[in-house]
Amino acid sequence: MPDSNTPIMLVICNDYGELACALYLLEGQAFVENTTLMLPSRLYANNPDVLPDRTFLYHSLDDVRSKMDSQKPGILGLFTGYLLPIHRLCETDELDSLLRSTQAKGWRTFTTDPFFGLLDDIEPSKLVRFKWSLGSIIRVSEAMERKRDRRLYSELQRLLEGIMHVYPCGEPPSAGDPGFGKRLHFHNNAFASEPIHESSKVTLEADLDSQRWLFVLGDLDYAIQTGKYGHKFPLILTRKLHDTLEAGRVPTVIAPNHVLEAVRKHSPVAHAMELVGHCDYSQFQSLLLDAEYVFYWNASSFSCIPRTLSGKPWFTFDDGHLLKGLSADYANRLLHWFYRDEKPPYIDISATLSKEVLQDARSAVPDVSAEDSGGATRLVRPASPAFSVGHPAATLESNSPY
Repeated sequence: MPDSNTPIMLVICNDYGELACALYLLEGQAFVENTTLMLPSRLYANNPDVLPDRTFLYHSLDDVRSKMDSQKPGILGLFTGYLLPIHRLCETDELDSLLRSTQAKGWRTFTTDPFFGLLDDIEPSKLVRFKWSLGSIIRVSEAMERKRDRRLYSELQRLLEGIMHVYPCGEPPSAGDPGFGKRLHFHNNAFASEPIHESSKVTLEADLDSQRWLFVLGDLDYAIQTGKYGHKFPLILTRKLHDTLEAGRVPTVIAPNHVLEAVRKHSPVAHAMELVGHCDYSQFQSLLLDAEYVFYWNASSFSCIPRTLSGKPWFTFDDGHLLKGLSADYANRLLHWFYRDEKPPYIDISATLSKEVLQDARSAVPDVSAEDSGGATRLVRPASPAFSVGHPAATLESNSPY
């Protein structure tokens, strides 16, 4: 990775997971002092100082270009280039123009990849196949199937295929693999609250001190659940929160405001809960790492990574929008890269949540924080030959035309 004198600019799309991925890369690294973060309005609203004095709002790629022109050439990171046009933050020709300009000025460029390298082998139209059927998901599905978006994915595949792709999980490709020479996998030891090899010894005692069970539910995953359970889902969610209170814990919910209003409507004890709308990154990380247990409706949430690296348990009630919205190839790659072929820690949403039930469920989950004989954790850490951020083998050189 770069030395502490190399300017770095990270451009984030509208996705909270991509912001978390960027900050995961930076955590504890000397080069964070030379990093500029460019956020769109959706993320900037709650995170204007996530990197103090180095976080800026952009309305278009012209804003990014202007900020780059004020620095000497360095490294440009796109989190993720594949979604900038999809989120209508730019057009593909504008992204193409930016990449050509940065290459001409001596900048090196990389992108993260929400498709886990599958576009090397699979046509976008065969990979992105949203299958949800009810509620607001209909509009999302229709939007993704429109001719514009099908065209965009094909254009983005061609535009970004030569750029270095960076991943926070999975195994480096072998010589001869389609991704060899353009994929960089990294693991950040600094993100764990304790050294990885010691965390499993101390976590259980630390968990017992926590009085919080955290529930994380995003817009798309809420829409999937209402499509699945209809008007009953707010009641199902409320029951999980009542279970938490009966277990002597504080239920904390991070969800869109309309979900929180539904909880207030259905629960006479909502005043005893922590109901949090979209919060800033620092608050989210604090809640995430403090909780005794974390519950998702999404088996591929990026925040599973820091939770796992800290050696703390989490569960998911359902697959989530990515596993339900992409092809079986995506599910297979996710299980292989993200879970090292283990099954995600599912928990039955119909089960009563109690200390005993969760302790039994926790005992059934593989010890994913323990290191294997190759020196890599079984979950979300690159397999041998693994390297960490700062390792001299981690470079951003590639055969990219940019």
